[in-house]
Amino acid sequence: MTSDTLLTRPEPATYKSVRAPRPTIFACGKCLKRMRGGKELRRALADAAEQQSLRDDPLAPRKRRPRVVRTACLGLCPKRACVLTSAATLARGEAVIVADPEDVSAAVARLLPPV
Repeated sequence: MTSDTLLTRPEPATYKSVRAPRPTIFACGKCLKRMRGGKELRRALADAAEQQSLRDDPLAPRKRRPRVVRTACLGLCPKRACVLTSAATLARGEAVIVADPEDVSAAVARLLPPV
């Protein structure tokens, strides 16, 4: 080794800012396709999730909007209803079954943890 390599300073570390993950709700795609009014249920779910996030933190209107993701079959196949989960409910081994678009706000309150 030469004395040049011993005296060189390492390059400064670069840090990258990381955003908080978006809250995500997973909806069974098979259930949405089979049930009557599945598209309306998905829209109502997205709207209710956004309202819930704004209700939790009204001072942050630019907060990241919750995401609704259509997944493959989740294994629970109710008739005329849709299976919904989130990361928090999957960790507990729970799922929420919604049959009516009117029940979506209660399901979102259970799926999304308060901020």
